[in-house]
Amino acid sequence: MRTLNFFRKLTGPKAKANGRARRAGRLSALLRLVRTYPRAGFAAGFVLLALCGGVAGFVAAQLGYIDLLKQESSRIARQTLLDLGLSVRSVTVAGREQTETQEILEALGVAVGDSILHTDIVAAQQRLAKLPWVGHATVFRKLPDTLHIEIEERQPIAIWQIDRRMVLVDHLGAPITEKDVPEYVHLPLVVGKGAAQAASELLTILSQERWLQRRVAAAVRVGGRRWDLRLQNGIDIRLPETDPQAAWRALAAYEAREGLLGRDVEVVDLRLPDQLIVRLSEGRVQRIGPEGREAGLQKVKMRRWS
Repeated sequence: MRTLNFFRKLTGPKAKANGRARRAGRLSALLRLVRTYPRAGFAAGFVLLALCGGVAGFVAAQLGYIDLLKQESSRIARQTLLDLGLSVRSVTVAGREQTETQEILEALGVAVGDSILHTDIVAAQQRLAKLPWVGHATVFRKLPDTLHIEIEERQPIAIWQIDRRMVLVDHLGAPITEKDVPEYVHLPLVVGKGAAQAASELLTILSQERWLQRRVAAAVRVGGRRWDLRLQNGIDIRLPETDPQAAWRALAAYEAREGLLGRDVEVVDLRLPDQLIVRLSEGRVQRIGPEGREAGLQKVKMRRWS
């Protein structure tokens, strides 16, 4: 009696011909699907590829090879780039004046021979921006082997004296550094809490009368509200909290007409509207009205600026 084996694989010529015919039929059906419904056909192809990739990834993960595959592929990619000459060979910098070269290289965090395409440009720019003098930094790749850095350095506008420390500050009042202060002794000195943040506004006011501004040696922030100025000859100028610009212009006009600041004067008080009060060296006070007339003299005690 003949036994039928349904699991036996047919290998004869007829079986091979039938297999080829079935495969051709499937291929023809897929091609017809693509021609008739292009989007559906391509989608089916992508789904098939995704399934295959997912299965392969699952198997690799189960066997513990996925991290090894990533590391090896990354190593091969880096080595290929290096073999093609895409490695860091030089670094160029533009805009640097105060920032030291070594500081820039350390902040860049890239060594000669590193892959130029694997350099983290954003992270390098962030590290550079943290350097004391750097306001903004941009890093460019110049293929095949050069990194170019463009730096915008912060510009100091004043020296800020706070708690017996001298600090350079920019137009926002942000501290720059204590290290290079001796190089900027020509900058105005501002003193006290909040003086750095208000310095830019004060300098804008003073610059409207530059000939008089050049005689100012220092400015003290009083109560976070107003300024006392110390001239080079030791005279104190007390500016008001409200509209210090108008008071400064009035002082300039009176000085141009009367030469007040060349006299034996200790304090000029501009805090009262439409009045200029002058304290003379011997302790007398001279009150001058809006037209420049003397309103009288009296002996008073006035707080000295220290």
